[in-house]
Amino acid sequence: MSDAITTSRGNSSISENVTGTITLHWTGLDGTTRTASKQFTQDNNTTQNVSFGFRDVDKTWKSWPAGSYYYDVNVPKQGKMKADAGHAGAADARESWKPVPTPPSKKLTNAAGQQVTSDAQQIAPGSLYTAHIAAQSNASEHFWLYDTIDVTAQKVLIGGTDRDDVSKVTVTDQDGNASRPTSRSMTASRASASSRRTC
Repeated sequence: MSDAITTSRGNSSISENVTGTITLHWTGLDGTTRTASKQFTQDNNTTQNVSFGFRDVDKTWKSWPAGSYYYDVNVPKQGKMKADAGHAGAADARESWKPVPTPPSKKLTNAAGQQVTSDAQQIAPGSLYTAHIAAQSNASEHFWLYDTIDVTAQKVLIGGTDRDDVSKVTVTDQDGNASRPTSRSMTASRASASSRRTC
């Protein structure tokens, strides 16, 4: 993403280069914050674009997360300037925006690895199914996934055939690294990320 920085010397005949700083601010859905700053130099009567990549904000990001963003621009007094110049973008709709979060997606596969694609494909009692839930963490330091399982009609077990086995529940990151969720997460969500279930 980029921001267009426009400088103007008004009615002055003084032409000179000025140097300033543009800062991109991000606040995540859980209140986590990040900033990234870049310095720019341009003529005092021109427009220049300054671009940011998501790794400029956080080297661990794989894409732009949801949350709120805005730019600040600051040009300190220099050369023949009479005062500092700048723009605070937090309250300016042209300099701030909020991307919409991508909702989680879920698919079921049977013991043969085939995807259950419609309600017409009944989940047979005693059969093994795996729930695959994909979600964007949006760079949150903590987040929860909830998989709601209707157990009113039949008994459902997570990860086992005679009892729940939470060790079968795993979380896989975008690099393909699998790990187990914490017991606290399992208690909260029961079946988050990828879980094997027997109906």
